[in-house]
Amino acid sequence: MDAFRVPKQRATIEVVTIDGTESQVGVFLATTAGMHAGPERLSELLNAPGEFIPAVDLQTQAVQWLNRAGIALVRATPELDPDEVGHTIPHEEEVNVFLSNAQVLGGLIIYELPPQQSRLTDFLNDARPFLRIVDGNRLVFINKRHIVRVASRRE
Repeated sequence: MDAFRVPKQRATIEVVTIDGTESQVGVFLATTAGMHAGPERLSELLNAPGEFIPAVDLQTQAVQWLNRAGIALVRATPELDPDEVGHTIPHEEEVNVFLSNAQVLGGLIIYELPPQQSRLTDFLNDARPFLRIVDGNRLVFINKRHIVRVASRRE
C-alpha cells in the first residue's frame, strides 16, 4: 500500500474561519505536482475538489479536517504559492476585497487569461473557490463565498 502514497511536505499557514477564529495549522503539499514542475502549490490544495483539507493544529498537534466552505481566508508566505510563468503578460489589479464580516482586505490580484477573456470579471468568475491576492510580503487566499464585493483601487 505504501507504493500508492504521495510524498508530502508540511507547510504552515494561518487560517481564519467564518466565525473569526484564527489558528496556525500545518497542511500537507505534495512534493511533486501533477500539472507542473516542482511541488504542489497552496492554491492547488485550496482549490482542489473535495470538501475537507487535512491539517494539524500547531498549538495542540491535533489532526483535524478543515471544511473549505468554513474557511474565510488563509494567510501564507509567497514560497508556498510561487507565481507561474505563463505564455502571456499577466494582468495586475490593485483591489479592496469586502468580506461578509465587514472586513476589508487590500492587495494585488495577478492573473493570466487568454486575450479574449482577460477582464478582471472573467478571472473573478472562474470556478476556483479561493481568490489569491498579494498583500505586501504575504499571500491571502479568500474564499469567494465570503466576498461581498471587489473594488478596483485605480486612481
